[in-house]
Amino acid sequence: SQSFEIQFETVSDQAGAEISLGLRPEHIIICDQKDALISGKVEIVEALGEFTIIYVDCGFQVPLIAKLLGDLNISKGNCVGLNADQQHMHLFDPNGKVYKRK
Repeated sequence: SQSFEIQFETVSDQAGAEISLGLRPEHIIICDQKDALISGKVEIVEALGEFTIIYVDCGFQVPLIAKLLGDLNISKGNCVGLNADQQHMHLFDPNGKVYKRK
């Protein structure tokens, strides 16, 4: 997996607080494992013609959902690498408030 840095404004008393990374399903892309932010195993594939929606078990409490353009050759059980453009990534505090970018 790859690493990256995005600067966000935070409050100093929140050091060590649990945060969440938010991405919309339509902003997630499939990529090579070496370029992946995260990877996982495809659990469900919904081929809808114009879009393919996949549910990927990445080891979290709930599957990651990706809405991909086109009718793709992806099957249940496939291992996929996932990534997204940093401009579409959002961080949230424990109360669901979004952090502003610096």
